[in-house]
Amino acid sequence: MLGYELCYLSTMQIVKEDNPTRKNIILLLKKAGGLNIDQLSKELGITTMGIRQHILSLEKKGLVTYETKRRGIGRPGFFYSLTDKADELFPKQYQSFLLELLSEIERREGRKKVDEIFRWRKNRLLKARRERVNNNTELSGKIRSV
Repeated sequence: MLGYELCYLSTMQIVKEDNPTRKNIILLLKKAGGLNIDQLSKELGITTMGIRQHILSLEKKGLVTYETKRRGIGRPGFFYSLTDKADELFPKQYQSFLLELLSEIERREGRKKVDEIFRWRKNRLLKARRERVNNNTELSGKIRSV
């Protein structure tokens, strides 16, 4: 079982995908925001050819899309991510949990701790966005990543 999969157990019943490998690909892409074939192969412990077959099936269902990225010398590689259609498979009932969690943190640690958490998150998101923009070599890729 994937280490973070416990967080998504209820989601696994929601994802309308019978094949457990494809479910795991969807979960990995959701968690990582996108991966290439080699990364998926390493995470799941199956061949790159096997991953390609599963990705093709998910593309046909409109759940996965890709963009090309340069990886140094040679041909660009494909970077796979979930489509909006696939993202809709995941539950979005986080608001009440988040509000309860923030209230508890504020009660135990004070308002400064909540503010610190929001600053940390903002900085982490900005760093990730900068990395996505910098990793795209084409202008259209840079624009899409923002």
